[in-house]
Amino acid sequence: MGRKPNPRPTHAGIPLPYVPEMEPPPAPTLEERTIALPRLVRMLIAGVFALAAALLVTPVVDNIYLENFFSMDTRTVPALVSAALGMVVYVVGWRLIVGVVGSPPPARPAVRYYLIFGVALILFVIVLIAFGFYSNVPLFGL
Repeated sequence: MGRKPNPRPTHAGIPLPYVPEMEPPPAPTLEERTIALPRLVRMLIAGVFALAAALLVTPVVDNIYLENFFSMDTRTVPALVSAALGMVVYVVGWRLIVGVVGSPPPARPAVRYYLIFGVALILFVIVLIAFGFYSNVPLFGL
């Protein structure tokens, strides 16, 4: 089921012994490359993903709040809900890609899913901006 070893070189018809250390190491995965980044870069990645999550839910939370629950006494609630979701995404990113000082987190499949999720969040925010959900004038004349 695993990888087949490279064919053994022969010398004068006598096969040489198989030495696994002579094989080149496998290419690092996306998770390993992300965990290998400097700590500050990993923090910034988690922060950008958290900001994208907060920006993505802002129009939805604002519309639901304005149509159903608006009151002058609770006008900060939509911002708090958006910020809380962004904070959840940041904490998950911190656990998955930043880790504690002196001990980087393990490169596990959840890191890949977090990175794909974060990039998708950023793309959705770009789509929202392009279609005018964050301004009165859409960028494309649709």
